[in-house]
Amino acid sequence: MAAFDTCIDNVFEWYTGEQTATVTFSQKKWVTKLKKYAQNNSDISIVAENDDGSVVAHVPVNYFKFSPPRKGRELTDEEKAAAAARLANAREKKNGKAT
Repeated sequence: MAAFDTCIDNVFEWYTGEQTATVTFSQKKWVTKLKKYAQNNSDISIVAENDDGSVVAHVPVNYFKFSPPRKGRELTDEEKAAAAARLANAREKKNGKAT
């Protein structure tokens, strides 16, 4: 079993008033995203890459945002068909194949 399969800790901590937080991610999804951001942003620094695959980093607090999940809505079959037609039309226009 890979190390990522057994690790479940993801930690975000910072002191009030500080502009930088310390994060620890063990979920591969977040480790990959953090490493990608660190390559392109000098304000993110990876402090440690652990043997179990987890990563510890310092990240500006303003990178984090809490937001509720989007609420989906139930579409009727007619609304779904109309949306599919609008999307197909937009794709045709984008690719220069409009009729």
